[in-house]
Amino acid sequence: METEKKKEKPDKSFGQGQRETYFDCLRIMATFAVMVLHKTAQNWYTVEAGTFEWKVFCFYDACVRWSVPIFVMISGALFIGGAPKKLERIF
Repeated sequence: METEKKKEKPDKSFGQGQRETYFDCLRIMATFAVMVLHKTAQNWYTVEAGTFEWKVFCFYDACVRWSVPIFVMISGALFIGGAPKKLERIF
C-alpha cells in the first residue's frame, strides 16, 4: 500500500508555473521609468514652456515613455501563456 502521492512535474511551458526572470528585470526597469515619468510630468506643467528646465523635463519624459507599453506587453504575454502559436491557430 503506497501512502505517498506521486509529485506532479510542473509544466515547463511558458507562463505555466515557471518564472521568467527577464520579465522581472523588465518590470523593475519599467517601474523605475514610470516613477521618473510621473515626476517629470508633474514638474513639466510648473515651468514655462521653452525654457531649458522645460526642455530637460521633456527629454526625461520622452526617454521613459516606453515603460507603460512594456507593462501592457508583459501582461499580455503572461495572460496568453504557452508557447507562441501559429497565426492560423489563433484565428
